[in-house]
Amino acid sequence: ERLALELARLDTHSLRAPFAGQILHVDAMPGATLTRDDELLTLVHLTELEVELHVPLELYNQLDLGKSYPMLAGAPVNRTVTARLDFVAPIVDAATQTYRCTFTIDNQKLHLPAGFSVRLNMQPSMISP
Repeated sequence: ERLALELARLDTHSLRAPFAGQILHVDAMPGATLTRDDELLTLVHLTELEVELHVPLELYNQLDLGKSYPMLAGAPVNRTVTARLDFVAPIVDAATQTYRCTFTIDNQKLHLPAGFSVRLNMQPSMISP
């Protein structure tokens, strides 16, 4: 009975990630007293990279959810990558004449680092109505 109680207590001290990933950084020191609000570590999921872009208004209603589009990737990638459109915000920013879109870049082989810059590699005239 005491063993079961100690095993249950021990289970309250284990961490379970909400997704599979890689530990990027450990934020807590061994032996530190922590609360539920303290950050213990940074866990990243790099097999899919999320991109948030503010797309020119001229492309509104011309990009299709689920379709892939070319992106020019900055350093250190320095090539064109493909990204799938996953979300289009229904609100236009009047000041910049853009709207927010979220894309996903497939990185199953982990060849791409997180954090590189991208820009949509197309002009409004390249898209058929």
